[in-house]
Amino acid sequence: MTQIRKAISLIFKNSEGKILTTKRSLNKDSFPGFWSLPSAYLHDDEKPEEAAKRLAKNKLGLRAVEIASKSIGTGISDRDSYRLHMEDYNVLVFKGRPNLNHEEYSEMKWVTVEELKDLIKREQKGQMGECTKILIGTYSLL
Repeated sequence: MTQIRKAISLIFKNSEGKILTTKRSLNKDSFPGFWSLPSAYLHDDEKPEEAAKRLAKNKLGLRAVEIASKSIGTGISDRDSYRLHMEDYNVLVFKGRPNLNHEEYSEMKWVTVEELKDLIKREQKGQMGECTKILIGTYSLL
């Protein structure tokens, strides 16, 4: 039976309505150098809210984060040794200023969804991870 791994991605928006996107470090196993949303795997019995706080603190240096109780969408994809269940969550409140953990990310930018699509097209030849597919798919329905 295929192992299932759950993960979340966070959708941070600034006062201009732009979304925080991060470029994954080149030393990452999956999607190295890809533009994506900040994301993390859930630990064994961890809830999305707990994972969001851990991600915000450890990967972005934020003091606090509060996410919506329901995700905007779920994506499922098969990886080499497991099946990924990814959910994207809107961030309702965050405290602090995002600061990169360079083991995780090499860059970050605040972008519109259209600018994110352009980055993906230009730098990744259209390839994207599951969290970005969910985000773009959801925003194209609006």
